[in-house]
Amino acid sequence: MKVVLIFFVCLLMVKSENPSFSKLTFEENQQRLERCGRHKSDVTNFVVRLTKQQKKEKGDNIWNYPGFLGVLVSDRHIIFGHERFKDFNLDMTKCRHNVPFLSPDLDFRFYAEFVGISKTISTKRYYYGNCEKTDGIIIVELEEKVNFTEACFPVKGSNGIGSVEDYDGKDVYENEGQKKETVLMDNREAKRPLTAVNKIKGVTWKCEKDATKYCYHSYDITSLYNALKSKSEFCLPLFHKQHDDERYFFIGLGGYWETTSLRYHAFRKEIDVICDLLGICPPPPTTTTAITTSSTLAATTVPLTTTARTTTTTVNATVIDHVPEFLYDEEARDFEEPYNKTSRRRKGADIFGKLWTTLGFMVLLIFYNGNV
Repeated sequence: MKVVLIFFVCLLMVKSENPSFSKLTFEENQQRLERCGRHKSDVTNFVVRLTKQQKKEKGDNIWNYPGFLGVLVSDRHIIFGHERFKDFNLDMTKCRHNVPFLSPDLDFRFYAEFVGISKTISTKRYYYGNCEKTDGIIIVELEEKVNFTEACFPVKGSNGIGSVEDYDGKDVYENEGQKKETVLMDNREAKRPLTAVNKIKGVTWKCEKDATKYCYHSYDITSLYNALKSKSEFCLPLFHKQHDDERYFFIGLGGYWETTSLRYHAFRKEIDVICDLLGICPPPPTTTTAITTSSTLAATTVPLTTTARTTTTTVNATVIDHVPEFLYDEEARDFEEPYNKTSRRRKGADIFGKLWTTLGFMVLLIFYNGNV
């Protein structure tokens, strides 16, 4: 009887666990900020391709998606576009606008194809974006960490709503009305793992048909057309290159061909949620402004002595733009809870946890009454 009771308690503990992302710690994020975006000239290991396989199948019976690429943004998190959301078996009737929506764990294994190696994607697969017109991103977590350099993810800018910048404070989309240099990554292989990733240089500016969107124009339109013509549904990542230290910033996913340009999904809406969900956050503020105040006590003459005293006080004021202070306060971070325990708790996680908790109490009550 005790063995059965222990079994049900263990089952309750396992089943009631909510499948939330494994967020980066403050230290892990600091390490990411130092290494991200740098790569060898012959290998770009932060670009991956999606494949999947039925769990009952073995060997090379793999579903390949040529042209559907994602980007490694930490040592365990990857961002894909929404173009293949149906292949993740997402039930959009349960989707809530701009709330992370979990993909059900069905009879498939998903893989991320890196250059030279394949890695298994865990059951932590979420869609975030618009539920009505399917405009968003798919975020996944690998079963194990990889020892590859990830791409840098931009941060919220200081020039108003929708501003997105690199770590030097330069806007990754705007260039004071001028074209912005951009690099498109492409892979045309239909096998696993990848052997190479192609870089196509071009520029970005606002789309002609919709000024609220951004379009990529290749310097070599033939190369871009050849990269896209054989793909019915594609998703290619775009990067801003921070020239000061040659770092690549992941700025969008292109999936719409418009005559001579590629319209892409920018990350203006996802900047905050990426930090909240994954712990991929901006660097700590380092800019300081010295404010010096001086006060002089004038000399006063009295019969016995004359005293002159000058005092100078310097105050260092730290400039903090948009970075939450608690991210850099270790004591405050000790009280930080996982994403699924905050006020933005997912509805599905609430119902799931309550169901198994209720079931557990019922089982314990039955065994208790049976032994009385």
